[in-house]
Amino acid sequence: MALFVFGGPVSVVGDFAPAAAERHYLLHSVGRRLFVHELEGDILSRGAFADVGISVSSVSSLKQFIVAGDLYNGVSLLAWRCDSASDSRRLEIVSRSVSNWLLPVAACDALTEGDTLGIIAADLWGNLRLFSVNEPKEASPPFLEQLQVLRCDSESMEANAPIIAFKQIQTEKGEVACAGWTAEGGLLFIRLLDGPSAKLLQEIQGWLETSLPSECGVSATAARVPAGAPSLHLQLWVAEQQQQLQQQQQQQQRQDLQQLLLQQCHPQEEDAAAGAAAATPAAAAAATAAAAAAGAAANVSLLLQQQELKALAAMRSRLPLWAPLLRHLCFLSVPVQQQLLGGAPPSLLLLLQQEFSASNKGAEGQQGVSFSWVSVSFSTCHP
Repeated sequence: MALFVFGGPVSVVGDFAPAAAERHYLLHSVGRRLFVHELEGDILSRGAFADVGISVSSVSSLKQFIVAGDLYNGVSLLAWRCDSASDSRRLEIVSRSVSNWLLPVAACDALTEGDTLGIIAADLWGNLRLFSVNEPKEASPPFLEQLQVLRCDSESMEANAPIIAFKQIQTEKGEVACAGWTAEGGLLFIRLLDGPSAKLLQEIQGWLETSLPSECGVSATAARVPAGAPSLHLQLWVAEQQQQLQQQQQQQQRQDLQQLLLQQCHPQEEDAAAGAAAATPAAAAAATAAAAAAGAAANVSLLLQQQELKALAAMRSRLPLWAPLLRHLCFLSVPVQQQLLGGAPPSLLLLLQQEFSASNKGAEGQQGVSFSWVSVSFSTCHP
């Protein structure tokens, strides 16, 4: 047993193994600086470091990559570079979240699905955010050529409690998932899904949200709205929708003004009495146009609120994680299962038949077995 004393407040300690052939490394952080050291007997030798954010709060490794969460500045993806010929070791930042986005991270980990690498990050309130690496540098804007920026694909309130830590778990397909522990004693299992599975689960989730009663009138989608201020990505989305609505409002006002000018520019063939009589409808038309403009402004304000709510729902529905309502499928009674199946839309039934009946055609013949909610319950509750 070796005892090491570091000159600083160590916030994270862990191990790191880039490959099976290489030795294990010791990972630790002091403030904003993340260190990687080789352990030779009782001596720490030949390491590397990188400055990450302000204060490192969580760290995880996957092969030669390291995911580091910061207490204030989101997550960063680092790569371990080891050159045996020159005997050099480097720890480089490959990608990170938006630097000026105040995002506290309490726990983070890496997920894989095929060739896709995702980064899951939990903040202090239990909100989960899924990040992915953008396109190659050739496809990035000029100001992002030097450093790729992690894209926040979606946000969701899945935990309902602060998450303490994540631990990587290998799935039956050899992919990397993770388990999360909450401060209230809960346990979560999080994994990435492929396109067809995500589409299927989103269809089922949407149908259950409209079919099952909600507690106290609060829908499941509204219950998943993250706590705290909205993220930068959500604000940009809402700002884009607001700009589009303002452009539509300006275009409508220009059309109303053109119609009003056309009404006022009739040929002056009527006499003065007719002109005086025509002045009254013109004034009435102007008043009507003003009232319509005021009504349009009120409608725009209402539309902005609706767009913001739609933005929240859209961002949450894009999260490819197990949805909360799917956890309750195994507890549904047979009559409720039959009722849901009888009222399901044809598109959802087609997806269900393709997902759960096609795999059983060999054993049951060309017809396959009929769909049952039990198969969905087993698939969702036994990852």
